[in-house]
Amino acid sequence: MYLIDSGVWIGAANPKDAHHREAAAVLKTILKGRLGKVYITDFIFSEVVTYIRRKIGQKESIEVAKMLLDSRHVEILHTDENIFNAAYHLFERYARLSFADAVSVTVMRDRGIRHIVSFDRGFDGVQGIVRLEAV
Repeated sequence: MYLIDSGVWIGAANPKDAHHREAAAVLKTILKGRLGKVYITDFIFSEVVTYIRRKIGQKESIEVAKMLLDSRHVEILHTDENIFNAAYHLFERYARLSFADAVSVTVMRDRGIRHIVSFDRGFDGVQGIVRLEAV
């Protein structure tokens, strides 16, 4: 099982992104179903569509949103109060994690997901999490 971080989706959508090639390869693998079902959080969804809308355009953000919402290979995991509160404690503990990243780690632990595909080194050193840049 894999959680796919926002940088992968953003990188795949933006040809100017430093990780575009790697991100596009990951996206191709996901959309072909080679990883089975992959996961994102509602925070990741928000980060992705907002970033793309601001930096690339409204049309592109809606296309990416629909792809994430409609893909049978992507499941969006929603944050509840318990996840939110546990994420805040991780946010306090790990200075390199954004709050959205702390939510990702909390959801991963809750769901037994060990691998995150991400270009964000902030996940390095978080106990029980293995960060991958390619799959």
